[in-house]
Amino acid sequence: MKIHPVILNVVPEREFRWTGHLFIRGLFDGEHVFEIQLRGIDHGLFIQHEYFSGLLIPFIVTMLNTNTARGFADMNKALKARAEQPAVVVP
Repeated sequence: MKIHPVILNVVPEREFRWTGHLFIRGLFDGEHVFEIQLRGIDHGLFIQHEYFSGLLIPFIVTMLNTNTARGFADMNKALKARAEQPAVVVP
């Protein structure tokens, strides 16, 4: 499945949001959001969510709930591991 995303919003260090459509709008649409909410000086909460809609949803819901969800979870684990690495100080 190839989707050409269009960036909807970028707020540095806070939010990145894009949307994409498969072939034509209304067939299979998705809006993906990455948010960072600050929870203190050196703590934050990363939130990733996606909204899907379109005529094809009933036919691909299983794929979205398995492969797509697994990909999001893997990305979140990798991001967490990287974010928790100690900062490298260059003299």
